[in-house]
Amino acid sequence: MARGVETPDTTDPDSLRYPMNTNSNGGLYLNTPNNFRTEVVYDPVSGQYIMYERIGDLLAKPPMFMTPEEYQAYIYAKQSNDYWSNRVASTSKANSDPNRDNSGIIPQIKVLRYPL
Repeated sequence: MARGVETPDTTDPDSLRYPMNTNSNGGLYLNTPNNFRTEVVYDPVSGQYIMYERIGDLLAKPPMFMTPEEYQAYIYAKQSNDYWSNRVASTSKANSDPNRDNSGIIPQIKVLRYPL
């Protein structure tokens, strides 16, 4: 075995030889392009919502058709996910601030030990 070369964990079937960091950015991680947009149109004839996902002027994938109930569930899930993503991001940012003691959703509790 060469120095500095890590051998993969063969006991874990889901381990990768070169693990990927989920917080990484770049082309390899296929971030959403700047010109990506989602457009939703209501069709009163069919009573369905049609969602178009475009990159520039081109369709990125076929349109998605949703009933009003499916669209409502989609919007709820998206807003909930956005809320918690923003909450985690603000907590992470606050935790990196050295001037702030109690940051985040649950404040830190400091236990002082007094001699008996």
